Amino acid sequence: MLNYRSERNGIYWVRAIFLIYFSFQVCFAFSQQPELEFRTLDAFENLTNGRVTSITQDSVGFLWFGTSDGVFRFDGATVYKYSNIDNDPNSLPASNTNKLLADSKNNIWACTSDGLCLYNREYDYFYPVVTSNDLKGLPGTDIYVINEDKAGQINIAFGKSIYKLDKSQNLFIKVLDLERGKINAIAFDELNNIWIAASDDGGLFYYNQQNKELNKYRNVANIKNSISSNEVADVAINRNKLWIATNGGGIDCLNLKDMTFKNYFSPNYFENYSFSIFIDRKKNVWVCTLGSLKLYDHSSDSFYDYYYQENNPKSLGRNITGFFEDNQENYWTIHSLGGIRTSEKENKFKHFSTNPEWYWSTSEKHITAISNDVYGNLWLGNFYNGIDVFKWQEQRIDRYQNKQNDPNSLGNGTIFAIFRDSKKQMWVGSNMGGLQKFNYAAKNFESYRNNPGDTLSIAGNDVRSIAEDAEGKLWIAVHGKGVDRFDTKTRTFKHYNNHNTKLSNDYTFQVLNDSRGNLWVATAYGLNLLKENEQIFKSFFNLKNDSTTISSNTIHSVYEDQQKNIWIGTLTGLNKYNPETETFIRYTSILKNNSIGSILNDSKNNLWISTNAGISKFNPTTTEVTNFDQSDGLLSKAYFPLSRYTDDNKELFFGGSEGVDLFNPDSLIRRTNPPTVVFTNFRLFNKNINYKTNSNIISKHIGSAEKIVLDHKSNSIEIFFQAIKLVRPEKVNYTYMLEGFDKEWIYTETKKEAHYNNLNPGKYTFRVKARNDSGEWNKKDTFIQIIIEPAWWMTWWFRILIAIVLIISPILFIKLRTKRLVKQREKLEEIVTERTYEIQQKNKQLQELNATKVKLFSIISHDLRSPFTAILGFQDILLKNYMDFSDAERIEMITHVNSSSKQIFDLLENLLNWARVQSNNIQYNPLKIKLKELLHGKFDLYRNIAESKGISLDYQIPETLVAFADINLLETIIRNLINNAIKFTHEGGTVHIKAILQNNLIKISVADSGTGMTKKQVESLFVFEKTKTTHGTNGELGSGLGLLLCKDFVEKNQGTISVESQAGKGSTFSFTLPAFEQ
Repeated sequence: MLNYRSERNGIYWVRAIFLIYFSFQVCFAFSQQPELEFRTLDAFENLTNGRVTSITQDSVGFLWFGTSDGVFRFDGATVYKYSNIDNDPNSLPASNTNKLLADSKNNIWACTSDGLCLYNREYDYFYPVVTSNDLKGLPGTDIYVINEDKAGQINIAFGKSIYKLDKSQNLFIKVLDLERGKINAIAFDELNNIWIAASDDGGLFYYNQQNKELNKYRNVANIKNSISSNEVADVAINRNKLWIATNGGGIDCLNLKDMTFKNYFSPNYFENYSFSIFIDRKKNVWVCTLGSLKLYDHSSDSFYDYYYQENNPKSLGRNITGFFEDNQENYWTIHSLGGIRTSEKENKFKHFSTNPEWYWSTSEKHITAISNDVYGNLWLGNFYNGIDVFKWQEQRIDRYQNKQNDPNSLGNGTIFAIFRDSKKQMWVGSNMGGLQKFNYAAKNFESYRNNPGDTLSIAGNDVRSIAEDAEGKLWIAVHGKGVDRFDTKTRTFKHYNNHNTKLSNDYTFQVLNDSRGNLWVATAYGLNLLKENEQIFKSFFNLKNDSTTISSNTIHSVYEDQQKNIWIGTLTGLNKYNPETETFIRYTSILKNNSIGSILNDSKNNLWISTNAGISKFNPTTTEVTNFDQSDGLLSKAYFPLSRYTDDNKELFFGGSEGVDLFNPDSLIRRTNPPTVVFTNFRLFNKNINYKTNSNIISKHIGSAEKIVLDHKSNSIEIFFQAIKLVRPEKVNYTYMLEGFDKEWIYTETKKEAHYNNLNPGKYTFRVKARNDSGEWNKKDTFIQIIIEPAWWMTWWFRILIAIVLIISPILFIKLRTKRLVKQREKLEEIVTERTYEIQQKNKQLQELNATKVKLFSIISHDLRSPFTAILGFQDILLKNYMDFSDAERIEMITHVNSSSKQIFDLLENLLNWARVQSNNIQYNPLKIKLKELLHGKFDLYRNIAESKGISLDYQIPETLVAFADINLLETIIRNLINNAIKFTHEGGTVHIKAILQNNLIKISVADSGTGMTKKQVESLFVFEKTKTTHGTNGELGSGLGLLLCKDFVEKNQGTISVESQAGKGSTFSFTLPAFEQ
């Protein structure tokens, strides 16, 4: 609703204020407003109608959607449809569903435009409760308002009345009538009294069911303590407050303790038109308005707003009309122009990237280094475009890039290291710019680059990592040159490399000074340790047959946690160093991906590890791993080594291929309750089995059945199951077993079916459990009993009898079998010959039909486009600028629309007739026809068309001419020939119709003085493959099918058609019909 132009300045100001507000909050642990990212699930593409009216959820966990095309049930992976089916009493009375209700008894009620129905869970269908033939006390069937009171009784509002279902009588009994208005919603307080929302100048009502009193609350001008509008759309009770959605008056809140009203009026006009209110599981108040989705913040006594953002696919969708929270804490939104979208509760991952919609955006998305300065500003180094500095207090971004002719600019190449030393000085390392020191005052850089003639200069210009020791000296990982120690006072570098200190490899990635005064160096080949006061490195390598060595020689990162443990990230997994034995513990099979990028520690001593497949949380004590990826809200899939940072608020930052992901580890939501598993289908020999067609096998819907009974032959089965995880079901894992067959549980990551063959007769129990992404399994499995009954002939005596028969008669059997095979082969050869001929004939027909289809589609696509373009163009002009035109201009445009519509009608009528001819659906019913009367009845229409082009039209038909023909086919022939003549005749021309009797045949001619045709054009007139669109003298369009129809219809009437034409001099089309014999 935010993309209006001239009327929406208020909305854009709201967005701007919201953006500035968010910007100020980033440096203070970010805004407290829940950050929601919305998306549309692929599964909802199966919803056949985008207009969703209602959402609810049952106790099993299924989500139910009411739409104008039926009811849909969703289990997280599949959408099941329920709609009206003619002559089926167990279908919806009407597909158009207005409202759904899941009551306290786990019933699903569906209010449709033609009655009320109830879901039968055991047999998976809706059965009628209220129909047009049995209203059960209601005044009609088009029901929009339904709710359950505190006593568990169903209440329905109809017009300005409320009815309650009396189960003892199976009737709805009237509870009350309002004096005015139309009821839109009802809510019940703790005493089971009713709050009523009414529109049509109704207002708010309160009905006391004990003393039968009805109180009304209406808007009173200049009275502050009154409702803001008498157009009330919805009401909802939350604790001791009644929330009221109005149309035009904003949102009202009635304090039920002191009965005072408070109005929340928005400066945005559209946000004062509210549709619905929803109270979530944590008692948060959500309101859907014409301009936004609103969330009430109790601490500030105001509303947060969520808006549609055109360039942000994760923003709220357009035109929100409804809101819902499921029992897995996912949010769902209904949109009048976009179906259904969902958000996984509050997204705790925050991001920085190049998105222009974000105030704090980066100049490049590949973030390779992260740090902050003494002022709390965030420094982000990237792969191509330098450094972005987010200056929170000044509300601006400083960007530093390399300038070729400026020696004080940022160094060239990828920024691999940004480091703040103990003196609060910022240092930068890049792969071509050497080491650089930032000058705060001048906002430029002092560079330390390699000087080949100076052994005290830095060893190389490719700097990958910077660290500081206890003496305040800097250690530099110089890629390809080893490690340098930099004395900031003397500005000299001391070099440590493979040659002079036995560093395992000079291609270094990281340096780390640990709490014990040791230096760790990660290289492309081996891990290195330089202990305090020593000058020679000790190297650690992977040894193939020794599991106590490091898992890989490619070391990406080294990290010391709060417990002073040293962790090493390698190409093939995580390792922990044991200082006592100088060995390593490997963790190479527990992470989702073993290519480690960076490692950070949280306040609970969990490790957070970035990889090429997301970010993983690792508990060193339990070795439990929780994986996060893009499906959980991460921006990037892969992350850069050493691109990580922890701020003063304990927020963790990781730089990746798409930007920066940051989060507070304590705020991440992981689902702890594993989803319920349900059975969705059962197959026998690859055929679906259900209670409707196979009641002897299964007596109920598979989701409610207790057992399946099979005969001895039915021993190849498939059981399908689904965990009801409504969002990201791919995160669920399963384990199952068939008791009596499987000896242990079978684990599967994504497969949701089990297949068994060759089961012996007996009793089995199939059990299945699910595990959510937090690793917790169902405590109670879902199961169904499978019984395979034995056959009588499977007894021992029958088997002995069969053995005797098989021993005595093998020779006879072989002879009979051979004879039968010979006959079958002969028969098969005969059949193959016949079928081959039939296939050849069918193939020829298909080729002809395919050519016809291609031609037809070409005609349709070409000739429908122009008139439709005209219609849509003029409609669009009228729709947008109707008041800007005079009546005459409007009539002129409507005339053009009418003309184009007639062109489309004529074209479609010809297409329809042609299609009927091709499918032999044209009936020939000849009768006596007086030609002059026939033409005279239609002549005024043809003459008007001709006169509109300035063409003279006349006819010459004797009174005595009587034809014997099909009148419908004849009218089509005459209409097409006259229209063609007018179409190709210039203004001032003539069209003459003539009929004469020749040898018991009537010859009818249509002659014009138009453009005429060449001989080649005449020869191709009645050949479909050569048919093409030709424009008339005024640009009129046609499909070219008219003359083909004329030819077919003339021949249906036992006649012939011919053409005489000369280019530039006109054409004469003649056809013959049988004369009626007296």
